[in-house]
Amino acid sequence: VSLHVLGVVQDGKAIAVAVETDLPCSNSTPHITVATCGVSPRYSNELLNGFWNSWDAKSPVFSVTGRLGYFNGKEAVFEKPQL
Repeated sequence: VSLHVLGVVQDGKAIAVAVETDLPCSNSTPHITVATCGVSPRYSNELLNGFWNSWDAKSPVFSVTGRLGYFNGKEAVFEKPQL
């Protein structure tokens, strides 16, 4: 899958990239958690809510291509979620 990256947010605890996608997403800002330090990947949601929603310019910066997966609370899943 190819996703357009709209921006990067980071602090001392995590790095996340906001992405543009038409795939289903339960987060208010679709994103990829790139790295964490001492926090759960879920922290990326707080980080994005604090910074991303205040940004005006949200045009694609670059694209990433890769294998799409998500963590269902127990394991990594690489199949399209059933709606």
